[in-house]
Amino acid sequence: MDRNVVIVLGIIFLVGAWFLAAPLFIDATVDESADFLAADGQIDLEAVLEMPDEKQLAMRSVIMDAAASAPDRKMSEAMPASIDISGYHSVVIWCELIGVLFSPAALTVIDKVTSD
Repeated sequence: MDRNVVIVLGIIFLVGAWFLAAPLFIDATVDESADFLAADGQIDLEAVLEMPDEKQLAMRSVIMDAAASAPDRKMSEAMPASIDISGYHSVVIWCELIGVLFSPAALTVIDKVTSD
């Protein structure tokens, strides 16, 4: 066999052996705090918004897991009076911060709320 082929195959074998054997003797535990969680376990949106964009992207799955485990809350958001919602039956809850669809929600019309 050509010497270069033997060298390449040897390197491939060594990399594969390292990949398979390394978990047997390398045991590293990473302990990172979720600095976007408040003391009660709720997501601190201000802390998330203060994160650099790179960190938000890197922690997207952690943030999604925390949001998924958060208790559901009934939301009551006022809509401008100029919007005709009679043709709609649901809305989509979209997280602009991390660009993820959370869920659709039923849209119900309630009496006009007056503010004091």
